[in-house]
Amino acid sequence: SSLHTGVALPPLPAGGYPVTIQCANTATQHPSAVTYYRKSEGEVSSDTLDCDVYRECTATIVIRSPSTTITDSESVSVSFSGPTFLPDAPEAWTEVLSLSPGSYLALKLHLPPPQSSGDIAVTLSPTAPEEGGPPLAERAVSLSF
Repeated sequence: SSLHTGVALPPLPAGGYPVTIQCANTATQHPSAVTYYRKSEGEVSSDTLDCDVYRECTATIVIRSPSTTITDSESVSVSFSGPTFLPDAPEAWTEVLSLSPGSYLALKLHLPPPQSSGDIAVTLSPTAPEEGGPPLAERAVSLSF
Protein backbone atom coordinates (compact mmCIF):
# COMPACT_ATOMS: atom_id res chain seq x y z
CA SER A 1 0.00 0.00 0.00
CA SER A 2 1.05 3.59 -0.54
CA LEU A 3 0.55 6.75 1.42
CA HIS A 4 0.97 10.08 -0.35
CA THR A 5 1.25 13.26 1.64
CA GLY A 6 2.38 16.82 1.16
CA VAL A 7 4.86 18.18 3.64
CA ALA A 8 6.05 21.76 3.96
CA LEU A 9 9.69 21.84 5.00
CA PRO A 10 11.79 24.78 6.09
CA PRO A 11 14.63 25.90 3.81
CA LEU A 12 17.57 23.57 4.35
CA PRO A 13 21.12 23.56 3.00
CA ALA A 14 21.60 21.54 -0.18
CA GLY A 15 22.32 17.88 0.53
CA GLY A 16 20.70 14.56 1.40
CA TYR A 17 18.46 14.00 4.39
CA PRO A 18 17.14 10.66 5.73
CA VAL A 19 13.38 10.16 5.84
CA THR A 20 11.69 8.96 9.02
CA ILE A 21 8.06 7.88 8.94
CA GLN A 22 5.97 7.70 12.09
CA CYS A 23 2.69 5.79 12.29
CA ALA A 24 0.87 4.77 15.46
CA ASN A 25 3.74 6.06 17.63
CA THR A 26 6.31 3.88 15.82
CA ALA A 27 9.06 5.63 13.88
CA THR A 28 10.74 3.86 10.99
CA GLN A 29 13.69 4.98 8.93
CA HIS A 30 12.66 4.92 5.28
CA PRO A 31 15.21 3.26 2.95
CA SER A 32 15.45 6.36 0.74
CA ALA A 33 16.27 9.98 1.43
CA VAL A 34 15.16 13.43 0.39
CA THR A 35 17.77 15.39 -1.53
CA TYR A 36 17.66 19.17 -1.78
CA TYR A 37 19.20 21.12 -4.63
CA ARG A 38 19.61 24.85 -4.45
CA LYS A 39 17.94 26.55 -7.38
CA SER A 40 20.51 27.97 -9.78
CA GLU A 41 20.29 31.76 -10.04
CA GLY A 42 22.04 33.92 -12.59
CA GLU A 43 22.64 37.54 -13.40
CA VAL A 44 24.40 39.53 -16.08
CA SER A 45 27.26 41.67 -14.84
CA SER A 46 26.04 44.95 -16.35
CA ASP A 47 29.46 46.56 -16.54
CA THR A 48 30.64 43.75 -18.85
CA LEU A 49 27.70 43.82 -21.28
CA ASP A 50 28.79 44.72 -24.82
CA CYS A 51 25.94 44.18 -27.24
CA ASP A 52 25.53 46.44 -30.27
CA VAL A 53 23.82 45.85 -33.59
CA TYR A 54 26.14 44.24 -36.18
CA ARG A 55 28.83 43.42 -33.58
CA GLU A 56 29.50 40.26 -31.60
CA CYS A 57 27.59 40.40 -28.34
CA THR A 58 29.43 39.50 -25.12
CA ALA A 59 28.37 39.46 -21.50
CA THR A 60 29.75 38.10 -18.25
CA ILE A 61 27.18 35.95 -16.47
CA VAL A 62 27.42 34.85 -12.86
CA ILE A 63 25.49 31.76 -11.73
CA ARG A 64 25.10 30.88 -8.08
CA SER A 65 24.51 27.19 -7.27
CA PRO A 66 25.20 25.86 -10.77
CA SER A 67 24.75 22.16 -11.47
CA THR A 68 27.68 20.11 -10.20
CA THR A 69 27.92 18.59 -13.69
CA ILE A 70 29.16 21.92 -15.07
CA THR A 71 32.92 21.47 -15.12
CA ASP A 72 33.96 23.47 -18.19
CA SER A 73 32.53 25.42 -21.13
CA GLU A 74 31.65 22.19 -22.97
CA SER A 75 29.25 21.19 -20.17
CA VAL A 76 27.03 24.28 -20.66
CA SER A 77 24.34 24.47 -23.35
CA VAL A 78 23.29 27.92 -24.65
CA SER A 79 20.06 28.88 -26.40
CA PHE A 80 19.04 32.44 -27.26
CA SER A 81 16.34 34.45 -28.98
CA GLY A 82 15.31 38.04 -29.43
CA PRO A 83 16.36 40.39 -32.20
CA THR A 84 17.11 39.17 -35.69
CA PHE A 85 20.24 37.06 -36.16
CA LEU A 86 21.58 35.94 -39.54
CA PRO A 87 20.43 32.41 -40.44
CA ASP A 88 24.03 31.31 -40.94
CA ALA A 89 25.31 33.11 -37.84
CA PRO A 90 27.93 31.29 -35.78
CA GLU A 91 26.77 29.41 -32.70
CA ALA A 92 26.88 30.99 -29.27
CA TRP A 93 29.78 29.88 -27.09
CA THR A 94 31.02 30.35 -23.55
CA GLU A 95 34.32 30.55 -21.76
CA VAL A 96 34.58 29.78 -18.06
CA LEU A 97 36.17 32.61 -16.09
CA SER A 98 35.78 31.14 -12.60
CA LEU A 99 34.24 27.92 -11.29
CA SER A 100 33.59 26.44 -7.87
CA PRO A 101 31.50 23.33 -8.73
CA GLY A 102 28.00 23.52 -7.28
CA SER A 103 28.64 26.95 -5.73
CA TYR A 104 29.68 29.58 -8.26
CA LEU A 105 30.22 29.94 -11.99
CA ALA A 106 31.32 33.05 -13.88
CA LEU A 107 31.41 32.75 -17.62
CA LYS A 108 31.75 34.99 -20.63
CA LEU A 109 28.98 34.48 -23.16
CA HIS A 110 29.65 35.15 -26.85
CA LEU A 111 26.66 35.60 -29.17
CA PRO A 112 26.67 36.29 -32.91
CA PRO A 113 26.04 39.89 -34.02
CA PRO A 114 22.36 40.84 -33.70
CA GLN A 115 20.98 42.39 -36.89
CA SER A 116 18.47 44.57 -35.02
CA SER A 117 18.11 46.03 -31.56
CA GLY A 118 16.02 44.54 -28.78
CA ASP A 119 16.23 42.41 -25.67
CA ILE A 120 18.06 39.10 -25.97
CA ALA A 121 16.75 36.13 -23.98
CA VAL A 122 19.38 33.55 -23.07
CA THR A 123 19.00 30.15 -21.39
CA LEU A 124 22.04 28.36 -20.01
CA SER A 125 21.69 24.76 -18.90
CA PRO A 126 23.98 21.89 -18.01
CA THR A 127 24.50 19.30 -20.75
CA ALA A 128 24.29 16.40 -18.28
CA PRO A 129 21.97 15.82 -15.31
CA GLU A 130 23.18 15.35 -11.76
CA GLU A 131 22.94 11.71 -10.67
CA GLY A 132 19.62 11.32 -8.90
CA GLY A 133 19.01 15.04 -9.37
CA PRO A 134 16.29 17.13 -10.92
CA PRO A 135 15.69 17.31 -14.69
CA LEU A 136 18.01 19.54 -16.73
CA ALA A 137 15.22 22.09 -17.28
CA GLU A 138 15.06 22.69 -13.52
CA ARG A 139 18.80 23.47 -13.39
CA ALA A 140 18.62 25.93 -16.31
CA VAL A 141 19.07 29.67 -15.84
CA SER A 142 17.21 32.14 -18.05
CA LEU A 143 18.21 35.79 -18.40
CA SER A 144 17.48 38.69 -20.68
CA PHE A 145 19.45 41.82 -21.43
